Amino acid sequence: MTISDDFHRWGSLLMAQLEADAVNTELRRSPEDRDNRSTHLLVESDLIAYDLVVWDSGDAELMVSDERGTVPTHLDIGADLSARALFERFVSGASRAAGRQLQV
Repeated sequence: MTISDDFHRWGSLLMAQLEADAVNTELRRSPEDRDNRSTHLLVESDLIAYDLVVWDSGDAELMVSDERGTVPTHLDIGADLSARALFERFVSGASRAAGRQLQV
């Protein structure tokens, strides 16, 4: 399993929890023929959006958008934090967007 595979699996569990909430969600994979595959996760409400792209190389881009603007953050999984810690950070933001605590 690759890093993007892990994020897709974890993202699927998160998106299932968000089906009944008034938030927009997106979970996508890059085409299988790409050398450096990625998984894209998005959770957004009227007030805030959390947008995460994770590549198999371990690079990740987390963008948080709210009334103050958009703050992009580049992260290196392994050097900056673990894959699971990054996902938990995303879940924390998704909880803010959903207005309730999410569990994964």
